[in-house]
Amino acid sequence: MLGLIQYELPMIAFEFICSAVPFLIFLLTIRLLGKKRMRHAGVEKQARGGRERVRVRAAWVYFFVFMVYVTGVFHYTGAGTLWEPLRYGGVDLSTQELNLIPFSRGIDVTGYALNVVLFLPFGVLAPFLWKNMEKFRNVLAGGFMFSLLIELSQLLNNRSTDVDDLVLNTAGALIGYAIYGIVASFLPEAAKAAGRIKTNPALVITVMFLGRFLLFNEMWVALELFRY
Repeated sequence: MLGLIQYELPMIAFEFICSAVPFLIFLLTIRLLGKKRMRHAGVEKQARGGRERVRVRAAWVYFFVFMVYVTGVFHYTGAGTLWEPLRYGGVDLSTQELNLIPFSRGIDVTGYALNVVLFLPFGVLAPFLWKNMEKFRNVLAGGFMFSLLIELSQLLNNRSTDVDDLVLNTAGALIGYAIYGIVASFLPEAAKAAGRIKTNPALVITVMFLGRFLLFNEMWVALELFRY
């Protein structure tokens, strides 16, 4: 437990900073440019009613949870960064690290279950946040592309890049989408926050990934933590 507090939590916190801060800067820039265009066009921002303000705030709470979740996925899966090929001396494309044939390496029930569970929150949270993600095919594509981004990045750090993970992650996103449908049917007000976040989900994940890819040097952080 002490090791978790001294190492894992600071590591995850730094990962979140590397992922979230560049995105928040990007989002702030987009919003400022949008407001500037609206002023030049003479468009007045409409005042929101009390219920609408509540929905917007709920959407931003969902959005913060989504950002924490994305950071957790990057951490758990060991998504690759710019610094790892430098540390390992290049990229390893050996057959031991790359599996392109589905379910050809035996059945690992625990590992398969974890891969499914890992992407359940994506299928639940994305439709709550974005109107276009209320469609089955968009959750399917989003879960697949999110998983593919991680699997391809793992080529940089000698972790296994496995098509099984891609299939199971996508299946997890779809199961999460089914859970979203059940929750939304019982709590329709919760689903009304969708559409209040304008930034495209693919853009959110991509910018967060690039922030972590460029800024997160795990070995440097580990050395700094063990120094104290």
